[in-house]
Amino acid sequence: MIVNFMLYQDAVSWHSHLHQLTGDALRRHIQVKGKMAHRALDFSYCENSHTGNILNSENEIIGRFSVCS
Repeated sequence: MIVNFMLYQDAVSWHSHLHQLTGDALRRHIQVKGKMAHRALDFSYCENSHTGNILNSENEIIGRFSVCS
């Protein structure tokens, strides 16, 4: 599957191929590509729309992602 990422603060976006949609897989790609190595990240995901939010440690939305098959 292809996951499209967008981080709001620096307007950084990219897409990556993932084999599984897990928090650890998402976190790894965001930490490397988004250069956010020291930040605690969490995620919310809607299976109906295939979209999700990237949340910081204060539960604020700092970006989004979407999944394409």
